[in-house]
Amino acid sequence: MATSQAVKNVVKEGISLKGSVELVGEYLYHALNSILYMRGVYPADMFEDVQKYGMCIFDAKDEQLKIYLSSVMKWASEWMMKEAVTAIVLVISDMETKEVMERWQFDIFCDDLSKTSGDKKSKDAGKSKGNESEIRRQIGSVLKQIVASVSLLPATGLDSVCSFNILVYTKNNLDVPADWQESTAHMIPDSQQLKFRQIHTSVHQVDTCVTYRSASGL
Repeated sequence: MATSQAVKNVVKEGISLKGSVELVGEYLYHALNSILYMRGVYPADMFEDVQKYGMCIFDAKDEQLKIYLSSVMKWASEWMMKEAVTAIVLVISDMETKEVMERWQFDIFCDDLSKTSGDKKSKDAGKSKGNESEIRRQIGSVLKQIVASVSLLPATGLDSVCSFNILVYTKNNLDVPADWQESTAHMIPDSQQLKFRQIHTSVHQVDTCVTYRSASGL
């Protein structure tokens, strides 16, 4: 327990593991909401516009959807605190045929903080305000790319009613909620990929991309 607490208090280049997890979790929550909105997985009236990162983003206002997404991110954040999460994937599928139409992947890389002293002085935390501002700028930049990508992605594939799943990839076995289950990777054959900018917190790096069916595969 003492070792775990020490890791949680690590400060590297002005941002703690906890602070980094909060920012990465914030990005993932807004990114998942934005994708579900712009790809029409749910009706537009289930979302509300929010001014954040110098832009208008859409977050769920439907209580069930909010609870679901918040629950996923709560567990993902707990596992990120243990440096156990390697990727989070949003899979959009045709509800009738079960074909995977899009696969939004967020690869998460974490420095080995166990090599960093948990006793590092808090004077370094004075840098965190500037770092946080820069990280939020990066988040806004990637969210703008995600929103703009709608013009590059095929529209015909999502004309049908779609459903979604969220996959969380981890390094090792973890305690998971009873209603979670093992899943296949939901890969897309004959696919194309669109990559977005990276987000760096000095503790985490997040790579975002979307894989989708090519025109020949639709």
